[in-house]
Amino acid sequence: MAKKHQHHQTAAFTPAELRPRIERARREGRFQQALELAKQLHKYESTPEHVELLKEVYLGRARQLRTQGQPRDALTVLDAASRLDATTPEWLERLAEEMALCGEVARTLALIEKLPEASAARLLMFAADAAMQQEAAGRAALPPSLREDFDRVVLAFQQTESGQDEAARATLQGIGLRSPFLEWKLLLRGLQAYWQNDDVRALENWQRLTPERLPARLAAPFRFHIDSAFRGAQPPAVQAVLQKQSDRLQGSPLLTHLRTLQATMADKNKLASAFRQAEALLPVLRQEAPQLVPRLARCFYWAVLETGPDDLLRYQRVFGKPADDPNFHRLQALGYEKGDDLAEAHQHWHEYEKEIAAHPQNWPGDQADHARALIWLRMGQNAASVPETRRAQRRQFSLFGLDEPPRPLHPPAEKCLQKSLQLAGDLLETHEALIRYHREGKREAKAEKAARELLEQFPDHVPTLELLGDLRRQRGDHEQAMELMQQAMRGNALDRRLRRKVSEGHLLLARSHVESGRFDEARQQFQAALDLSNGADGGVIVAHWAACEFKSGDAAQAEELVRQALAQAPAAVGVAYLLAAEVGRLKLDRTLKTRFEEDLKRGLAEPTPAGAVFLARVLAELHTGGVKYIGQKGHAQKVKSYIHKARDLDFNESQLEELCRNLLDLEDYPKARRFADMGEFRYHNNPVFPYLHALGWIRAEGRRAGPYQVVPLLQRARGLLQGQPPNERRDRMLEDIDKHLRELNPFDLDFLRGIIETIGGGPDEDFDDGDDEW
Repeated sequence: MAKKHQHHQTAAFTPAELRPRIERARREGRFQQALELAKQLHKYESTPEHVELLKEVYLGRARQLRTQGQPRDALTVLDAASRLDATTPEWLERLAEEMALCGEVARTLALIEKLPEASAARLLMFAADAAMQQEAAGRAALPPSLREDFDRVVLAFQQTESGQDEAARATLQGIGLRSPFLEWKLLLRGLQAYWQNDDVRALENWQRLTPERLPARLAAPFRFHIDSAFRGAQPPAVQAVLQKQSDRLQGSPLLTHLRTLQATMADKNKLASAFRQAEALLPVLRQEAPQLVPRLARCFYWAVLETGPDDLLRYQRVFGKPADDPNFHRLQALGYEKGDDLAEAHQHWHEYEKEIAAHPQNWPGDQADHARALIWLRMGQNAASVPETRRAQRRQFSLFGLDEPPRPLHPPAEKCLQKSLQLAGDLLETHEALIRYHREGKREAKAEKAARELLEQFPDHVPTLELLGDLRRQRGDHEQAMELMQQAMRGNALDRRLRRKVSEGHLLLARSHVESGRFDEARQQFQAALDLSNGADGGVIVAHWAACEFKSGDAAQAEELVRQALAQAPAAVGVAYLLAAEVGRLKLDRTLKTRFEEDLKRGLAEPTPAGAVFLARVLAELHTGGVKYIGQKGHAQKVKSYIHKARDLDFNESQLEELCRNLLDLEDYPKARRFADMGEFRYHNNPVFPYLHALGWIRAEGRRAGPYQVVPLLQRARGLLQGQPPNERRDRMLEDIDKHLRELNPFDLDFLRGIIETIGGGPDEDFDDGDDEW
């Protein structure tokens, strides 16, 4: 027996229960059930509030039916809704708009006659759209005053279709700015521009369309094709619909096939299926759009990099051998790099370089030499990233009991980089890589030679001028170091770090003049250093100048300078320490030694944050400058004890940063790590503290932390830095972090993960194997 249609059962509900049920049904899109419940509520109590609720539900149901492609049923619902209220303008306006969207012209116009002029003008636009959909029937329903513009739009479409663009433009001129058919005029003008490949003019017209009206919906697939901003603003579901419409309008089945292929390639596990689709598509593609075949091949070429070498044969069967990589050596080299197998990558890069050298005719002009130079550079960078044997044993492998570190690559880094420069001497990146390689290997003489070779090609390269200046300063050649730093500063006069280095250079020259008794020359250098200084630097410079005047015998001037130093310095104890050190270094009068020793003793009695930072800086400068004097060891021990006592004080963020950097320069790595850890806890969004904490382990000699301790610190700092806007300081830190991460991961990450799980009790999700199929 056939089942009878089951209606929703609503009679059992009281008015108090009906209202929440109606609201829930509306939220869930069950408008038919909501309508039945709302009618029952209205029947129980016909209050104004219940009437308004019933109106809203009627409109919601009508809108739902219209969007489902059932405009006639929607009009039936609207007819019933119109009986609720035939006088309220706001309600009639909403009914008229919904009827117009359903394509009903006559009843829309009848309602418009009951509305104010402002509302009627807006609704006439929707009536015009409905009339265009109804064609002849719609025209007949329009008042005579609107039929002329209706006819103009129809005629202009006909003229455009027959290629009479000028006649169509003349016809459209008759449609005024206040006409309800104005947007149809904009639609057609945009289509004319689109067909003439004038996308800018097409968008100028279509961007003026009202999104709720029919012309905007008709233009949407075309606009989707040429307007990336419009395309990106659409929800994913709308994008999918417009993409299908756009593909159909382009008139080529290729687009549909290419979209399907694109979706398949998005999943790297389906690349074999994508190759089969491409193989079937290629004959049609070669016939209809042969220029796209190389581009499609290139897409698959790079897709193979993500999947592994098994797909190389599929690629070769479908597309043949690529002209610029016939034996896939470049692709395999990149794949082995991705899988952290640099030895195999090195060999494939070498074979690829040989291929280019053997067939220079495939590389017009000097492209062959340039390409080979870039390959040698890549090989040099890879070879340099493998830690030297002794360093590797000391840093990682002895920690984990491994017998053999990774073997150096052949050819070695220096040979690869030199070969790159022989082929392209003006390749700046290679010059920089060679300098960096020698610097990291502590080969200062070779680094200096490489820096001078770079400056022959690029005489105003600021980073190299700065580096060479640092190298000359380390060798005690302060005059040449000063010249190089000044040249670097001329290339970047606003760099505060360079200005400080030039100021320090003047100070070093001044101190050397004092030691030699050339006091006038020293005063000139002190003044030059002051002119470039700011903040605490001024107090340091003036204190050194005071020592110079004590040495020269001008006690009055020396005392005045001491007063100035105390006024400018952030902490008097630092000035006392600096003067005590200078008195010992310059062998000044014993009474001065006693005086400043007493000042230092009083200053060390009560630690302060500013005092700890300033003392660490002075101690670090004495350490890095190689200053030696009698009593130095005792001074240093007292200062370190003072800094230790200050560990519980309330340092601000900038003080902690400077203190950590000073302690690293001082090579007091345990204290640097302790204060960096404090900074991480207090200022957890500052990337400097995890970075400095990691450096406190990396630079330490003897007992070291393993990668499982240092890598998370570097990765945290890197993540925080990537969230900051680009600048020179940020980029320099990121480069240094990446270098250390490469050094700390010289072996297979599966082994490292096992160590982490053993120590931490669980897997570490921050590590990614990459693709080890190569």
